[in-house]
Amino acid sequence: MIRVVCGCGRVFKAEDRHSGKRTRCPVCGTGLTIGQTPASSSSEGDLDEVPSWWFPADSEGSGDPSAAIPDSADPDAIRTEILPPLEQTLAIDRKDDLGVLATTSARPTSAGPRGRRVAALAGGVAITALLATIALWSIQPPLPGGNGAAGANPPAGVGENFRGATAPRRPGEASFPVDRQAAGGAPAETGPPSRRLRLLVPAYIYPAGEDRKQWRRLTDAAPKVDLVVVVNPRSGPGPERNPDYAAAIAEAAGRGVRLIGYVDLEFGDRQVTKIKADIDAWLRFYPLVTGFFLDRQPCDAAHAAFVSEVGSYAREKRPGALLIGDPGQTCDDSFLSRHAVDVACVFARPDGFSAFELPENLRTFQPSQFAALAYQVPDAQAMRALLKEAIIKRIGYIYVTDGKSPNPWAGLPAYWEDEVEFVAKIQ
Repeated sequence: MIRVVCGCGRVFKAEDRHSGKRTRCPVCGTGLTIGQTPASSSSEGDLDEVPSWWFPADSEGSGDPSAAIPDSADPDAIRTEILPPLEQTLAIDRKDDLGVLATTSARPTSAGPRGRRVAALAGGVAITALLATIALWSIQPPLPGGNGAAGANPPAGVGENFRGATAPRRPGEASFPVDRQAAGGAPAETGPPSRRLRLLVPAYIYPAGEDRKQWRRLTDAAPKVDLVVVVNPRSGPGPERNPDYAAAIAEAAGRGVRLIGYVDLEFGDRQVTKIKADIDAWLRFYPLVTGFFLDRQPCDAAHAAFVSEVGSYAREKRPGALLIGDPGQTCDDSFLSRHAVDVACVFARPDGFSAFELPENLRTFQPSQFAALAYQVPDAQAMRALLKEAIIKRIGYIYVTDGKSPNPWAGLPAYWEDEVEFVAKIQ
């Protein structure tokens, strides 16, 4: 890894193979050349290897990666300043074999006219913020049990979140990029920001006998991570409701797991009427399913209209449905730009993830619009290394397993709990 320092004080990491490439700081936009000075070594699992600047937006976002600025960052890696430098220049010594990135910051020595304008602007912003706070406070409704005055004290035992603030997220509450509605059709409260990684698990495990324990291991992860589980009774919903699956789905949904049903597109060769019949059957047999995994999605632009028709039908039948398309490889950008799918699974292989990179036509989309499924990953150490790479490669949904062909999704990996803990740690 290469340590890259911007003139604005932000510190990032880049992979060695990007040495010498030009890029821009995702915070201030300054042009940067990635140097060759290696990053300081850290212990296995140290999150210092994870780029502190990267954070995905929801799939409905603008699609501009430069907008993906974190709400917070590593305090040890970022210099804190009250105001940014008024003038800044970036100097790169091209004769230095180590490619060290030098940064200079020109600051005014006295408060001239420009300094006074900045100070006045800062003062104006502070006054505006104060007036807005007073105005918002003055229109607050009376507190229950109070005398109706704006400054009435809250009832005993009510904390600082009582007055109009959003309560902290409770364990088990998941956040997904869909519109939610409360009972009676009223819009639900907006959830917390998206996490860096979500687990997407193809759980092709029959939920009975000994394998029922695997489903419980799966649902036990829900309070710790955002978890999407693909349900697949018989390469789809099957001809009738299966009581074992119905029970497992109800238990998982009650724990905060999001469940999506498997639908086979046969690379565009399947009749749309049959695909729609599968969607109808999913919602009839298992109404707690809130999205669909469109397996064997075609990846060429000529089939974008085909997948769009399927997606529109699914959203009509299940408003807010999460649609994940799985071509198993990178696809034409029209599938995302036309909202045929919300998420594209761009990698589903036993090897080659280290060499994988998103092509140029997909780099304008958000990380939360990409998924990767890696199997035959032998141990927990290799799993953790792959998860770190997933963040660098801008993958928002991930699953790593030691399962092998012909069905790597027939059981959870031996290191499942370690994978959950690692993903939870890097949120």
